[in-house]
Amino acid sequence: MAVAPDRPYKGATGTHADRPRGSCETGVVPIVEPETFTLLADLALNNRKAWMDEHREERDDALRNFTGIAITLHDYADRFDPYVADAKIKPKQSYSRFFQEARDRVGPSLYRTDVDVFANAGNPAEDVGYYLHIEPGNCHAGAGLFQPSKAALARLRVRLVDDPQGLNDVLTDPEFIEAFPDGIVTRKALGTVPDGFDRNDPAAPYLKIVGIRDSNGSLSRSQVLDNARSIVDTTNLPVSADLEDGFGASPEDCAQTVREVEEIGLCGGALEDATGDPDNPIYEFEHAVDRIRAAVAAKSEPGFLITARAENFIYNRPDLNNTIRRLQAFEEAGADVV
Repeated sequence: MAVAPDRPYKGATGTHADRPRGSCETGVVPIVEPETFTLLADLALNNRKAWMDEHREERDDALRNFTGIAITLHDYADRFDPYVADAKIKPKQSYSRFFQEARDRVGPSLYRTDVDVFANAGNPAEDVGYYLHIEPGNCHAGAGLFQPSKAALARLRVRLVDDPQGLNDVLTDPEFIEAFPDGIVTRKALGTVPDGFDRNDPAAPYLKIVGIRDSNGSLSRSQVLDNARSIVDTTNLPVSADLEDGFGASPEDCAQTVREVEEIGLCGGALEDATGDPDNPIYEFEHAVDRIRAAVAAKSEPGFLITARAENFIYNRPDLNNTIRRLQAFEEAGADVV
């Protein structure tokens, strides 16, 4: 990605000779401010809320820098991919946040010390697009499909079969080989190609690539509970689980999940009102409340804590009044935490 001097972004400062190691710059205009790198480096050594509170001004400056980077990235990606504009994602929604929710946390740290700025080129639920990874000593740009849905993964496999030369061009590119000497790897692969594909197809090794998505609809109830059981068996501490959408759309699905969770010894679980359907991401109000009510009724232990989540903002539905209404209704339905 190149940043031309006639397309300025908020926070551009001109060329610096003393850029930090790993700085993200194009050779024309540096994208990341030196102060942003300093904040990220210092945060890595002081990953505590008290420290972050003391450095709010530096944090806010970094957020403004990320917004400017997002504007630039959207602008340039849109020049060759019109779907970026169609996605209509605002720049302030186009970078990862410092604070890590428990469900998304990588490692023990409260805050991330790296940031990804992205330009989404499709349905927000699919996370298709281009990104710039910002981290002292480890900046890079990339593009791809992050944690694809089953439908998106099927389309990708068809594309691999229909256009094998496109994949071959990538795999044999000298720059790709230098950056990824092991080629394309995966943590998990299918034993055979998916149904409908020829096992002798040249793309067969890549058709078998699969990953496990830690989100709605990718892990079954039994998989999640097996993992939770292993944690319960190895600690005397109370263990609560992310129960996604209750592993089913109906109130009875939520109730059954609570019954099974109690049986393995968990102290609580969180249920969300997200459907997992990109076209209709949030359950209707009354149905969402019925699901929480059924989960509460299924409890056999009064001390079992049910957390009810309202996911509007996560799925790009910034309706604060509706969100508050849902949380209040979840509380009235018996949820212990909202």
